[in-house]
Amino acid sequence: MCELREWRNALALIQEASSPLPSVSLALNEAVGLIVAESVRSPWDIPLFASSAYDGYAVIAQDVESATRENPAVLQVVGEARAGKPFMGTLSRGQAVEIMTGAPVPTGASAIAKVEDTHRREGAVVEILRPFADGFGVRPAGLDIRKDEIVVRRGEKLTVGLLGVLAAIGMSEVKVIRRPEVTICVTGDELLEPGDHERPAAEQACVYDTNSVMLGVLTRQMGAHVRQVLRVPDDPVQLRTALEANLGNCDVFVFSGGVSMGRYDYVRPVFYDFGGVEIFWGVKQQPGKPLFFGKARDMFVLGLPGNPVSAFFCADLYLRTLVKRLAGDLDYAPTEFMVIAGEDFSKQNLQVAFRRAVLRLENNRLVAYSTGPSDSNLVHTIARIHGYLLIPSERAKIRAGDPAIFVAPELERLLPEPLKSLCSVMCNFRSKAAAPRTIE
Repeated sequence: MCELREWRNALALIQEASSPLPSVSLALNEAVGLIVAESVRSPWDIPLFASSAYDGYAVIAQDVESATRENPAVLQVVGEARAGKPFMGTLSRGQAVEIMTGAPVPTGASAIAKVEDTHRREGAVVEILRPFADGFGVRPAGLDIRKDEIVVRRGEKLTVGLLGVLAAIGMSEVKVIRRPEVTICVTGDELLEPGDHERPAAEQACVYDTNSVMLGVLTRQMGAHVRQVLRVPDDPVQLRTALEANLGNCDVFVFSGGVSMGRYDYVRPVFYDFGGVEIFWGVKQQPGKPLFFGKARDMFVLGLPGNPVSAFFCADLYLRTLVKRLAGDLDYAPTEFMVIAGEDFSKQNLQVAFRRAVLRLENNRLVAYSTGPSDSNLVHTIARIHGYLLIPSERAKIRAGDPAIFVAPELERLLPEPLKSLCSVMCNFRSKAAAPRTIE
């Protein structure tokens, strides 16, 4: 029996073994969530020209410096400027140009008189009813972005807002670290296709294949491209065929099942026979002790347990770390923070235990509650989890009210319920504060 790894050591080995994949150029609308491979500088000022912040009239500030409603400045309207249709001439003293929001400010103009502070007379004459200082209503060129300014830095994750910035400087493509290509191979003679009701599952000792659906969706949510999801029986020949077919086509090959020490657990023997190099096998944790990680030529191989809960947990923590690393997210690590146990959590061995849990906001504290028994075949216990309450190896129990470490591989999953509770508290406070006072 090999020496079991500590879970943090196993994560560190995954990080050390992997590095960002090559970059590709993608259209902006295909790049959200990916990591920028090269910093981007703006080739010009944005906006490219001085533009109007208001609908109104472009004027020379000196012409209107003494204007009042009783004694307005009277100017001759010599043209119009609107978005995409600039006024091509030069403004002279005593003249104005009707202008729309976003239109280029005409040459010679130094301020914008807001339309509500003007009165258009019949013919090409406008009255300006108050003074406007130099620069009023003028958005200068480069107000948003300066030429040669770095707008996106290497290593940043592309958000919708950053993609908007890239579009604003005229880019249609961006160079990013490409998405990891992942193939998932779910093993087992007992597996039935969900929706297959022709064969009575109970009579044949079969179960519906949970992991194909669950792992496929989870892996996509991590940011990987799932090349294919295979279902293969416990047959070494077919397992090897699946590995060979994916060499050169994917970055990560994920096995689910067949990674332990049973008579029909063929994954590791097939991997070794294939020339694979083991990085680790076995992690001192519950669930997911027989986790396997290695490399077969240029392809990483991750072997997950077959039980749905164990497979989900190991993918959530370890496959996510590998995918994020390959995708260039070098800052990724599962988030750990302190919570309060809302009930007793216990275990029966010296391994670290990760108990599925949800968080609730109670008295301004995050409180963790179990989603059910710890058995790794009970798929309902992962249906709504926010993360995992950690029971250290040296402790048998964390009692209700004790502080505890909470591990959240994905913060987006954590936030909804606690955040909803916090918002409810804040909205209730705000509504009470805004309530009218009763005068008796």
